[in-house]
Amino acid sequence: MDIEEILIVDDSPSARFVLGRLLERHGYKVVMVSSAEQALGLLELRQPDLVLMDHLMRGMNGLEATRQMRQSWKTADVPVVLLTASDDPGFEERALAHGATAVLPKNSDPETVLGLLKKLEEGGPEALARSPEVPPAESMAEERREIETEVLLAEVSDRLRGRLEPVIADTLREVFEYCERQVREEAKRVLPRLRHDVEHAIRELTGNLMEEVLQERARSPRATRPRVGTLRREAGARAGSKPQVQGGKPS
Repeated sequence: MDIEEILIVDDSPSARFVLGRLLERHGYKVVMVSSAEQALGLLELRQPDLVLMDHLMRGMNGLEATRQMRQSWKTADVPVVLLTASDDPGFEERALAHGATAVLPKNSDPETVLGLLKKLEEGGPEALARSPEVPPAESMAEERREIETEVLLAEVSDRLRGRLEPVIADTLREVFEYCERQVREEAKRVLPRLRHDVEHAIRELTGNLMEEVLQERARSPRATRPRVGTLRREAGARAGSKPQVQGGKPS
């Protein structure tokens, strides 16, 4: 069988990192989730070539997740290797009864994991009944040291980030508070002068507009004053419309 994409299901970030880094170094595409519930949801959308699943996790455990995978036509044929730290001699039998393809001890050596993958690729799940051929331990020693170094650096980085984040947050808060105080003080100093300048500009503009309007009226007297002839005609019309008086009484 061809194995290109492997889904790792483990609630331990360090365990996911170590196993995922090992597989990526050997050309596998790795997808990682932190719970069985997330894995089942993902498996409804896409099916990897292999699932490496932790036995004990918060929430649903690996046995139950494997059982549910076998009940779905989408995932019934996806190989599942359960990873366990249990020393119960009957665990492997229970795991196989739930549908697991194989069982590996948790935190197995790289050569053990790669040997199992090689067996699956060469002969499918049936080949796991035979003892896997693993690379010589000498050839894996350097890679194991490199992965252990990466894990150590990752743990140091996480702790360093945890220590630095509060310090950085406090420093940024102090900087923001200082900037806010500076802005307020500058606003107190600038706003009165700005208000005075705006009021002065409005008064000056208002005066200019009034002068402009008066000048336009002075240049166009006919447009702003009624003609004398018009006033006389209006006055005559009003006089002609008065009632006639006869004998001291209106007619």
